[in-house]
Amino acid sequence: MFPLAKLFLYPFAGLYGIIIGIRNFLYDKKILHAQSFQIPLINVGNLAVGGTGKTPHIEYLIRLLQDKYHIATLSRGYKRKTKGFILADSNSTAKDIGDEPFLFHVKYPHVTVAVGEERIFAIPEILHHRNHIDVILLDDAFQHRSVKPGLNILLTDYNKLFIHDYLLPIGSLRDSKSSYQRADIIIITKCPNHFNKREMEQKIPLLPHQRILCSSLHYHTPYLLTNSDIRKSIDHFKRIQLITGIASNESIIEYVKNYTQDITVLKFADHYYFEDSDIDNWLSMYQKDPSLIFLTTEKDATKLIAYLDKIKEMGLPIYILPIEVVFDAEDKVKFDDYILKYVQWEREKNGIFDSPLESEDVIEIE
Repeated sequence: MFPLAKLFLYPFAGLYGIIIGIRNFLYDKKILHAQSFQIPLINVGNLAVGGTGKTPHIEYLIRLLQDKYHIATLSRGYKRKTKGFILADSNSTAKDIGDEPFLFHVKYPHVTVAVGEERIFAIPEILHHRNHIDVILLDDAFQHRSVKPGLNILLTDYNKLFIHDYLLPIGSLRDSKSSYQRADIIIITKCPNHFNKREMEQKIPLLPHQRILCSSLHYHTPYLLTNSDIRKSIDHFKRIQLITGIASNESIIEYVKNYTQDITVLKFADHYYFEDSDIDNWLSMYQKDPSLIFLTTEKDATKLIAYLDKIKEMGLPIYILPIEVVFDAEDKVKFDDYILKYVQWEREKNGIFDSPLESEDVIEIE
């Protein structure tokens, strides 16, 4: 951004900062009320607009907790074509509940998936319809302060740390930098191998209760959209047409380029819903070059399910690249234990003493 344009935007960023500053002040001083609930609420959010990896981190939490507790996820359902509270069922589509919630619904059918713009009203609805739920994972609710989570997890991209960012519209921050103090755990996402945690702890002044952990993204073998049993390593692809409708695709591009430089990218807006014309365009590209392989993300694939029959009939080779969040051995132990201890403590506080953890398994986070 040119300095002159940035200078023009400063008043707007300043006004935005004043508005959110007043709002946070009112909640901090309890002039505005934040509702607590007698159930473990784990929030995964960020200070910036998209691109930090909330979805794979929520998936990590699902996998961690699913064998021990009945889980529900609650999202706003951004860019969905519906309004109000909805519980996902067998008839739900990405347009009904949003692409990310639909991904949870498809990959984890035993998990209750709900969407609702107002979390404070959606949580009681979940508990009314699914009174067996033990834990609710809040997707992107860090700024929604009408609900008070028991545990706040804040994500920040290693390549764009919130401490180096600016408020909208100059930067991508939608909340003040000082709001990081509400977090219990700060996860630096998309970390490289040479990550220096001590350096981050010096850059981000931590409160006594806060911890910094590091996560990275791990990609698995791509599988065919029309037949998940067919898997093929990227190094077997001659030419790749990458299709993404996510906030940030830099990590995927960097990963694919480890295997081939023969890659072109079709970048759509975040949460973009594909149309028939898009599929027709890809078919035209494939007919001109039958060696072309289409590669997309799991989140984007949720919006292609509606065209599954058409894609299968056309014989379009669209592969899905699975993604997973991983921690190094030390941080994994710390993070997993922190989460499990929180859920156990919250349930025992509410008089439920059926936690699977044994006292000798408790590990302190140092």
